[in-house]
Amino acid sequence: MPVDARRLHLGSIVRVRLDPVKAKEIGKERPCVVHQRLAHPEGTVTVLPITTTSPPKPYPFMARLPKGAGGLRKDSWVKCQQVRTVAVSRLTRHLGGLTPSQLSEVTKALMFHLGIEQ
Repeated sequence: MPVDARRLHLGSIVRVRLDPVKAKEIGKERPCVVHQRLAHPEGTVTVLPITTTSPPKPYPFMARLPKGAGGLRKDSWVKCQQVRTVAVSRLTRHLGGLTPSQLSEVTKALMFHLGIEQ
């Protein structure tokens, strides 16, 4: 059953079906951070995929989230370089939300990836 878009807010953690993918896009169903202020009237939402695979070194375009953050079961990393806008129908479950400081770290990593000066 899809997630109610009215429950979504900036910093929500939701499970998203990212397949089908092309080339190096991150796939499968996985948690993602919602990174937009309001539900879009077209029924889409911008998300940042989350992985539990630790990067070989810290990257400025990734943000670490500790186990328990937003309902995550393991230490995880937000892959801001894989930002995507998807149909709300791809969202399968609402897991929780980030704290303001966690969301700030994710936003900094996304801004770095997009080349936006802080």
